[in-house]
Amino acid sequence: MATLGILYSRPGQEENYFTELGKKSKDYDIKVVRFMPENVEPHSQTIFGEEFDRRTQSWEKKQFPPPDYIYDRCFYSSRQKLLHMKPSINWLKECTTFIGNGFRNKMEVYMAVSADEKLASFVPHTTFVESIETIFNKLTNKTAILLKPNQGSQGTGICKIVKKSHTFTVSYQKTGRVIHRNFHSKAQLKSWLDKYILTVPYLMQPYLRLNTPENQPFDLRIVMQKKACDEWAVQGKGLRISTPGNLVSNLHSGGSVFNYKEWVWKHPYKDQIESSINIIEQELPGLLDKKLGPLFEIGIDIGIEPEGRVWLLEVNSKPGHQVLLSTNRKTSTILYDAPLQYCALLEDKRKERQSNEA
Repeated sequence: MATLGILYSRPGQEENYFTELGKKSKDYDIKVVRFMPENVEPHSQTIFGEEFDRRTQSWEKKQFPPPDYIYDRCFYSSRQKLLHMKPSINWLKECTTFIGNGFRNKMEVYMAVSADEKLASFVPHTTFVESIETIFNKLTNKTAILLKPNQGSQGTGICKIVKKSHTFTVSYQKTGRVIHRNFHSKAQLKSWLDKYILTVPYLMQPYLRLNTPENQPFDLRIVMQKKACDEWAVQGKGLRISTPGNLVSNLHSGGSVFNYKEWVWKHPYKDQIESSINIIEQELPGLLDKKLGPLFEIGIDIGIEPEGRVWLLEVNSKPGHQVLLSTNRKTSTILYDAPLQYCALLEDKRKERQSNEA
């Protein structure tokens, strides 16, 4: 019996999701365990974690060797935490199979997508912030810019800068709230950016006005998962709409979820929007799987302008599933089955290779 290990970050994380995977595992003859990276001991080749007990339908503390396959749902709160856990992760990658890789940063995704002739027109022009001067050179009285950390998730650290005459207005997204500051000189802005923003690598993009008529930021989240080696499926879509003044629409920053089909059906540019999204769904997973994979699932964040222009804002290799579960409860069965189905597929291929080599 193959073992699927769920790698996670903190106690209580995605408790219902992991438990449902455990319950479904009997349908695939797969044992499910879960553990955090700090409980991996490479020297003794031992992991301390929990195994799902099908009899009691609960998690039981266990000590076990590396599982055959790992489903990585680990999110690191800081670069320091990532570096601290990296030796354990590297050891796991040497002795087992991750069913999907994580992206290293946003720029590697941008470089892959912008080099593709079918997808390049959907991504905003993106550059590294190499110095404060690169920011000032892009700022005009007509153009706002957006700064986002090259690593990170949930919108934290995103910064919008607007220039009006000699005043610079900054909106900075922290967890669940936005901080607004005005600076009356380049020197003041430079001092603040150096101290609070540019302590880590940042990317710069034009600021896109992707708001509702009520000035609420919104985007479309699409979750796609791999069903076979070269076959991807859209598991669900959901609109995320936040409160006025926010820079991002994700749920961690106060966003709410709405039905995408109902929204797009009423849109005057429905056909244009659907055509663009269809291209992204068809081309993007295979491209990233080839260049940055192997991958198992991706979350695609789409921005839509009032006139129907579609933008590919970000791609996440460890997407949350709350958007899908909020818009369609039937999706839950698909989500719980997908990792186990793919793990079973990999196990069948492994056995086939062993049989051919015998």
